[in-house]
Amino acid sequence: MNHIFQIIINFFKRLFGSSQPTVPPEELPEINLAFADLANMLTHEKNNPVPNLEFFGSLNMDYSLESIKHIDKYLLSIQKIDLSENDKFIPVVLRTAAYVGESIRKNDQSKKWYWIDFETAKQQKPDFLNGIDHSLEYAAILTNGNSMSFPLNKVMKFIKNGEEDSLYHFAYFILNYDESKVENEV
Repeated sequence: MNHIFQIIINFFKRLFGSSQPTVPPEELPEINLAFADLANMLTHEKNNPVPNLEFFGSLNMDYSLESIKHIDKYLLSIQKIDLSENDKFIPVVLRTAAYVGESIRKNDQSKKWYWIDFETAKQQKPDFLNGIDHSLEYAAILTNGNSMSFPLNKVMKFIKNGEEDSLYHFAYFILNYDESKVENEV
């Protein structure tokens, strides 16, 4: 597993460079564009496709909340495939998580979500991420400036646990979560 983490860390270093940003993350479109591309690659990449790409053939993958139900079904459809090879596992995790995250970004009418890397997230919320090591699950985090969401982690949980870690329910909760109600109750 350490090898997988190193591959993803190197991916982000190549993509975004190793220096820390000097402007707020929401003003850095590169990571958002990269994840938009990864989301698109889930259903359109023919040169290095995800396993069982045919699954998406006739489905309407329009980034709607309903389309995330297809992601759940897709991940169930590949459960019997050996994803232990990095060239299969990483594209599945990155692309499905990117699709879920981009669906949240496109459908949330009340909050602006953007992607940040682990180091930026630790700078923003050091206490929250205290004790969490840099890994594939936390390589990229979706945030609205207040809340953080972990689509990569959720995809890996779904692969491990199945439907009990539904990505549809994950996205539904995020899109319907009202921070103001929780803050007022505390």
